Amino acid sequence: MTRLHPAVFVTGEIQRLAPTEALGDPFYLDSRCSVADPLSDDQALVVDTQDGAVVLLGCSHSGVGNTLASAMSHLSTRKLRAVVGGMHLEDASLDAMTRVGNALEELGALTICPCHCTGDKAKEYLRRRFPKAYVHGSVGTVLKLSGA
Repeated sequence: MTRLHPAVFVTGEIQRLAPTEALGDPFYLDSRCSVADPLSDDQALVVDTQDGAVVLLGCSHSGVGNTLASAMSHLSTRKLRAVVGGMHLEDASLDAMTRVGNALEELGALTICPCHCTGDKAKEYLRRRFPKAYVHGSVGTVLKLSGA
């Protein structure tokens, strides 16, 4: 964890304590595609607000659940104000999407804004499961988190 401000930090490398949801195509460190990339540089930006944590995801290669667990482990709160960004669920099974939904529900996510690599099927799952919290994320989306 690297603190950028008293209320802002990046998680650093995320421990993979639970299975990741879905990575899709493999990633490699070399041009011959012979050395698998463990994607250990995956991390998230966290803002600690009075209403709970705001977690900005990159692509969640470590898994959404693992990323949120890592982010929340550095905070005194267990409340998730908002999660925004890529959830890398393009090829995720319903079981994997359910695990992500359960993690978001357990943390009481007030705003869920999946972006780029989340995939349409997963976005629809989240929109249906969290109709009051769901915000469609795309280029130009502005989120106003009152009280945050």
